[in-house]
Amino acid sequence: MKKRIGLIAISLLIFSLLLSTTVFAQEKNYTINNGEIIAIPEVYDYSYSINTVTHNSGEISHFNQPTDLFLDGQGYLYVADTKNNRVVKMTTDGTFVQEITEFNGISFNEPQGVFVSDTGDVYISDTGNSRIVQFNAKGETVSSYGMPESPMLSDVQTYSPTKIGMSATGAVYVLMGENIMLLDSQNTFRGFIGQSDIGFDFTDWLLRIVASDEQKKSIEKRNADPYTNFCLDSRGMIYAVSRDTQEGQIKVLNTVGNNIYKKVGTLANDWQVIKQLVSGFFSGNIQSKSFTYGEITEEGMPAIFADICVDKNGIVTVIEANTCKIYQYDAQGNLLAVFGGKGSNQGEFYLPSSMVVDNEGRLYVLDQSYGNITVLEPSKFITTVQEATVAYNEGKYDEADALWKAVLDIDETYPMTHFGAGLTAMKAGDWKSAMEHFKYSEDRAEYSKAFAEMRYEIIKQNFWLIALIVVAFAVALVVLLRVVMRSSKTVLVDFELGRRHTLGFKDSLLFGMNILNHPVRTLEAIKYNRGRISVAVPAVLFVVAFAVRLFFIFTVHYPMQDIDPDEMNLFLEFIKLLLPVLTWIGAVFLISAQFDGESTLKQNFIAGGFTLIPYILVTLLADLLSQIMCWNETGFYAVLVNGVTLWMVWLLYKAVRHLNDYTIGHTLAVCLVTLVAVVLIWFVCLFAYSLIVCLVQLVQDIIVEAQFII
Repeated sequence: MKKRIGLIAISLLIFSLLLSTTVFAQEKNYTINNGEIIAIPEVYDYSYSINTVTHNSGEISHFNQPTDLFLDGQGYLYVADTKNNRVVKMTTDGTFVQEITEFNGISFNEPQGVFVSDTGDVYISDTGNSRIVQFNAKGETVSSYGMPESPMLSDVQTYSPTKIGMSATGAVYVLMGENIMLLDSQNTFRGFIGQSDIGFDFTDWLLRIVASDEQKKSIEKRNADPYTNFCLDSRGMIYAVSRDTQEGQIKVLNTVGNNIYKKVGTLANDWQVIKQLVSGFFSGNIQSKSFTYGEITEEGMPAIFADICVDKNGIVTVIEANTCKIYQYDAQGNLLAVFGGKGSNQGEFYLPSSMVVDNEGRLYVLDQSYGNITVLEPSKFITTVQEATVAYNEGKYDEADALWKAVLDIDETYPMTHFGAGLTAMKAGDWKSAMEHFKYSEDRAEYSKAFAEMRYEIIKQNFWLIALIVVAFAVALVVLLRVVMRSSKTVLVDFELGRRHTLGFKDSLLFGMNILNHPVRTLEAIKYNRGRISVAVPAVLFVVAFAVRLFFIFTVHYPMQDIDPDEMNLFLEFIKLLLPVLTWIGAVFLISAQFDGESTLKQNFIAGGFTLIPYILVTLLADLLSQIMCWNETGFYAVLVNGVTLWMVWLLYKAVRHLNDYTIGHTLAVCLVTLVAVVLIWFVCLFAYSLIVCLVQLVQDIIVEAQFII
């Protein structure tokens, strides 16, 4: 007995250690694939920190709430040491080079931005003095720029430039407040760049039409989502982070201010719900790979990025303000890794304010709270991943394939590896391998592209055989349907004329098939021939419908899935499919009885069971069609999948009308009241369930307390 207890204890200890290791890996280094956190090898190693500034005189000073960091083309770091009212120039190892504290005799007042051009000119945002100052490469003063004159800036009370950048053509970009201003070299205002569309709001539009001038003044002005930081790459493209969660917090703005980076979604407006419903109906509720920049917090808040940097190969790195996690994306916006975090350990931060990257891929993170610069060195793993993405984007597919295989040797579970390997397999014409990789990385869109290419090759090589099979199948299906429908109509006619007094199981099933093309006659026959139809058939139809739903989940073509089979919940599927119909049957019987209804519970049950026949047949047909369809060919498929629900609703409406001999208006009223009753029934059941759970928990707590007392 003691030996067994010892083994159990050791097993639990090992399990807890493994669990803690997994959690640690996920907290420190991971990626996110379709909402799932996946631990990956370490991506960046802590190298060193720059905590102090040692002047040439030997004096040591500390940064005081620094807000901006810049790395110039010569490899020098510039720090906007805000509360010390200076800009410090140093080497990347922290060796002091220069300190800039004033311009033309006027001391800096909390500078918050610094930029160095390719010619060595230094631009500093002297925020507290409401100006931008320029020094040449020799450190000589050049010019000072105050607030530009423009009617568009008439609402600006205080000019407070912070982040600054300059393109090779001389265009100057200034982050002022929540906007990125575009200035020319003469400090002429050229407008705001990359402004997010605020969309159309019907309520706001209506209020502004009917409101008086005084009331209009009190209406809150709708503003675009603000930018929080930006940087420029060697091509003059603006890489910016904002609070726009609709299109995405990370943007790459071209010269005209259009975002060309991966978009999370589109602008939300008053018609968004309707658009989503219409889109969902014609898309077949097919799963798509979820994506968002950063992560949603436990409180439901989206990521707020403090800064962004981009390396020479287009690898984008951003740091989150609250969690202090660093997210890295490739040039197409695919997430590569998540690392870092909030804390006081090496490689952790508390209030990150700026970040830059050098030509070797090292990251330099400026922490406003700690007043230091942390240097992170890329690991072999992430370097190989970056090289693979760059090689593919440059059209070096063989090189990319070799690099992805090297990544697989390090970590075969890394989703981006399979995505990249799938892309290279596509270029090589290996469609089957590409499909396998895309399925692993849960990318249905790319899987569909590979499947479409493979399907084209198969059809091209076996066109006549496939055509013959399709024609033969279509003919066989039509003949089968004609035979079944003819037999079902014969049963219906015999039943109406009294030739068959009662219907057995087979005849009841054939009788129910008439709901497809003779719904009124079928319902009238149910109404006027009580007790002559087997109740076993509709009961079996409920079971068959549920079985068909499960069969559909596990056999539908991968890109057409509306739920992941591994995440399928039997109880939830039952609730979604059958509970609404069963609840409706009971509720409509109770309500119709109060509105001079003539139907019995048995009749409603039989009719409700027969309404599942369209669902069973159409779902099987949709499952069959899905095997040869791609993600972008969902029109007809979606109409089948979602249209059958409307068909069932229409049949339930017809059942209420014809079983109770109601008028159209009377039927609509009863259906509306029944719908309310269904909602109330569900609410009461959920409330009762909650009470039972609380009661069980209370009893368990009492038992535990009693054990302690004893």
